[in-house]
Amino acid sequence: MMRFFIATALIYSLVCILSLLLIYPTAIRAEDNMVSVELNPKTFSTQQPARLTITVTGRQDARITIPEVEGLIFHRRGQSSQFQMINGTSSSSVAYTYLVQGTEPGDYSIPPITVATKDGTHLTTPISCTVTDTPPTLPTHKQSQSSAPQETIEERNDAIAFIRLIPEKQQAFVGELIPTTIKAYFDQGVKFKFNALPEFRGDGFLMDSLGNEPRQQQEIIDGKSYLVLTWDTTLTGIKEGQNDVNLEMDVSMLVRTRQQNQRLPGFGGGLQNDFFDDFFGRYENQPIRLTSTPIHMTVAALPEEGKPGDFSGAIGTFTLDINAQPTTISPGDPITLTMTISGTGNFDNVSPPRLSESAGIKEYTPSISFNPGGHDAEDTKVFEQALVITDNRIRHIPPVVFSYFDPRKEQYRTLFSDPIQIHLETPPPVPITEQTLGASTARKDTTVSPESGPPFAGLAPLKLTTGRVSEAVRPLFKQPLFLFAAALLLAAIAGVTGYRARSRFLARNPEVVRLRQIERERAACLQSLSRVQSFDQAAYLSGAQQSVRHFLARLWGCKAAAITTADITNHLGSEHPISRLFILCDTVSYGASDHTGTERDTLHKEITETLATLT
Repeated sequence: MMRFFIATALIYSLVCILSLLLIYPTAIRAEDNMVSVELNPKTFSTQQPARLTITVTGRQDARITIPEVEGLIFHRRGQSSQFQMINGTSSSSVAYTYLVQGTEPGDYSIPPITVATKDGTHLTTPISCTVTDTPPTLPTHKQSQSSAPQETIEERNDAIAFIRLIPEKQQAFVGELIPTTIKAYFDQGVKFKFNALPEFRGDGFLMDSLGNEPRQQQEIIDGKSYLVLTWDTTLTGIKEGQNDVNLEMDVSMLVRTRQQNQRLPGFGGGLQNDFFDDFFGRYENQPIRLTSTPIHMTVAALPEEGKPGDFSGAIGTFTLDINAQPTTISPGDPITLTMTISGTGNFDNVSPPRLSESAGIKEYTPSISFNPGGHDAEDTKVFEQALVITDNRIRHIPPVVFSYFDPRKEQYRTLFSDPIQIHLETPPPVPITEQTLGASTARKDTTVSPESGPPFAGLAPLKLTTGRVSEAVRPLFKQPLFLFAAALLLAAIAGVTGYRARSRFLARNPEVVRLRQIERERAACLQSLSRVQSFDQAAYLSGAQQSVRHFLARLWGCKAAAITTADITNHLGSEHPISRLFILCDTVSYGASDHTGTERDTLHKEITETLATLT
């Protein structure tokens, strides 16, 4: 009996500990390729974003949290589902796509991304990337010494090749998707080799990545036949204002070369090889850069007047369709509410519609699936949400509400669905009859008939021997195993309580968090300065300026890219060591400095001493 009590206490303690741990879900590493992440390319420019793809295998819905990285901006571009069946084994996955925009050059590290699924929280592996001022250099082909230098061909109808950027409109709102067509024209009488995809040029806009297989067709312009490559993409305005956008594309024109004044051997020099030159002529690559005509684009902010409270940033033209199954339920049965939003627009910002009234209804987190419609077809986003009626007086599901901004009419719109009638079934009461009463009485009647024998005939005989006798009874709370389990439980409770108290303290004291972040940034800046001290003058100035700029951005609460030399001199004065560092960097960039190593060491010492106390 004592062992039973001890085992029961241990099991109870372990259950309590596991319950506490389950209250605070912990992050686990993505295993068995359930969650994967890919950045392509890992070296990109400030003018051309990279594509970040997060793939979740075996799950149809996930909540993704992208950490903030100073110098990088993440734009969600949608999701796609994939289903495969190989040798009778099926697998499914969902890919979430983001565009990564770099605001300033440098080396960056994207921390682990949090992916929450029904199985728990997963963390992806960190990713390193590099942002440059200019697009990465494309691989060039070998050319002979007689090749002509690269020629730039602007858009005109009589050219042998040209490229056009054709947006659907030239005025848009921030976050609005602008359908855009790219057409590259090539004279069919000339041979070309394509080196790379068209590159977008323009601040304040992002362009979706282009596919490697454009549509091909023929067009005749001014009597000349052209091979036309067509890409369908979208432009997104991310910054208010006016900007000029255009395209550039590097191609190679194949030019035939002939060897002059060559004669065939063995014929006394009397027979030239013109026939063989024509038949076996060689080709050389003539590099050409195609440039489209700049297009003036205007981006405006969304109006504040009339903005609904549930507006989540959806811009476009949408329709709402609602379906609920089943509509005849018993108390406590779930109802699956399917909400389908179709149309054209930025589906990345389309959030689940909400019920106009939620009293008496328990709502669960909906699952999300996105189905791109492709060229000239509407996209579709489906939300499946489970509902449970907790108030038996409710006889209908309230209307569903979804708000968006219509850029064509330049106004906000709110869609309401019709209420859905439901029928709540209640179990019928059990009728009381003479048979049920007789059965109940029969169960309570313990009278034994004479034919059934003695009343205890089937029971085991009493055991009259004495069992083991204990001289002293030790209470359960004094048992070593119980004390160990209790101590373990108290330690777990203390740890969880301390963690919650610390989290609440940091949430109520954001200034403490900010000061800690500043100190971490200060230590990182000093460490970086110590690392670049042994570099040459140009590398030292560049590294020191970048490290100090990031520290000042954290200290002043602004973007590092927005800090200029004038801002620093206004804050700290022109004689401050940090101001002199930035002035020196500007001077060196124009080649007007003869700064010595001794002066640099002196300035380095003053900067490190100043950073240690700068607040």
